[in-house]
Amino acid sequence: MVKRFSPGLLPRLVQGVAERTRGLPVTAWLAFAAAAALAGGGLFAAACGRSGAVGNTEAGAPRRGASTASVSAAASAAATGDERLDVLWAAAAAAPEGEADELLRLAHYAGSPGLVEAAQAGRSAVVAARALAFTDDFVGAPFLADLARTGAPEEAAAALDALLELAAQPRRAVDPEDAAELRRAALGLRDLAHDAKAPRAHRVAAVRALRMLADRGCVRDGEIPSDVDAVVPPAAATAR
Repeated sequence: MVKRFSPGLLPRLVQGVAERTRGLPVTAWLAFAAAAALAGGGLFAAACGRSGAVGNTEAGAPRRGASTASVSAAASAAATGDERLDVLWAAAAAAPEGEADELLRLAHYAGSPGLVEAAQAGRSAVVAARALAFTDDFVGAPFLADLARTGAPEEAAAALDALLELAAQPRRAVDPEDAAELRRAALGLRDLAHDAKAPRAHRVAAVRALRMLADRGCVRDGEIPSDVDAVVPPAAATAR
């Protein structure tokens, strides 16, 4: 079996020639050196030839084939959809209200970005909002705030419930990474809280969420309306 040529082989060949031709005539030394050089060149050529063949037939072609197969598999998966997500989504949608296990599984599988993308692609926004309540970041907060302002009543209610759950989470060291999302969500909630045409229950929930988010620095106290959730005293009590 031919070994691969090593850069250190030529100096060893020269040294060997010198040792074996010490004391011989110059013509004999030259002949021996030429034979050794030809042998070394043959070894080098054979080694490179084997290396090239391995690279083309054993390394190059299969790697290209694997890459193409991977791309095809990814394209096929994208075309046919995520079957696991379909199963989890259906289970979460069918779960009775108040049972969180299926929503938790969906949230852990899809994550905040996946839930938002799925809702924007046409899946149930109510299911997405309910599952977002079980995430541990604020990536989906802007989506929830928009849904609370512009969604159907059931969608808006689910979005506000999720925002209240997220706002109630203890602060973590990673919260600064969510600053942009928190600010966008806070602005949406602020607009909802100030919207006199919005349902009062939705405005009250928005104010509650804003107050819980205020200590995170994403909204100022002055931006939060103070009269939306104020208790109006009965007329009799006022008269007294």
